[in-house]
Amino acid sequence: MNSKYLVLLSGGQDSVTCLLDLISKVNKKDICAILFLYDSQVKQCVERAKNICKNLQIEHKIFDLSVLSELSNHNIVSARNLFFLAAATLYAKNNGFNKIVIGLSKDDYECYNDCKKKFIDDANKLFDYAFETNIEILSPLLNLTKKEIWALADSLGKLDFVYNNTYSCWENKEKECGECFSCKLKEKSYNEYIKTKSNKN
Repeated sequence: MNSKYLVLLSGGQDSVTCLLDLISKVNKKDICAILFLYDSQVKQCVERAKNICKNLQIEHKIFDLSVLSELSNHNIVSARNLFFLAAATLYAKNNGFNKIVIGLSKDDYECYNDCKKKFIDDANKLFDYAFETNIEILSPLLNLTKKEIWALADSLGKLDFVYNNTYSCWENKEKECGECFSCKLKEKSYNEYIKTKSNKN
């Protein structure tokens, strides 16, 4: 059986680089990107993800999970990756996918429990049992920092593509605000990588 991959795509640096890395290794026809709407403040992320998939000629599915924000009464949903992966596993099981790819990074797992290796390992076991399936959850960037993910994008010849087309801002404005934590982390890690690259040259 050929592997078929379902990639969680948010439109941000990590998930897009994850998708690009996968495209470099497997046939595009075996890849589908999936995005979950979990609050009303993600319009720009959705548009970026749509445009990226159109540009890369990748199938793209979008599902509404905004009930999560209602349940939490906040647009910050605790353990949201648990919900996303459960929903993705359900979709994967019923649509012939046997691999789920999520773009977690080392910088994420230092802050959030649902971004750690233990979480992914436990989720694999839990979902195998609960869904009665053997769909594998992969997190190929888990041991990479944001700076190292820029290096990976560059090695794929996609550094400018990722920098110019991804969206990491918390403000949901047309252009990234450059002031929120996520924007600052994106810019800081990018500049650190460019500096390292320049020093090597």
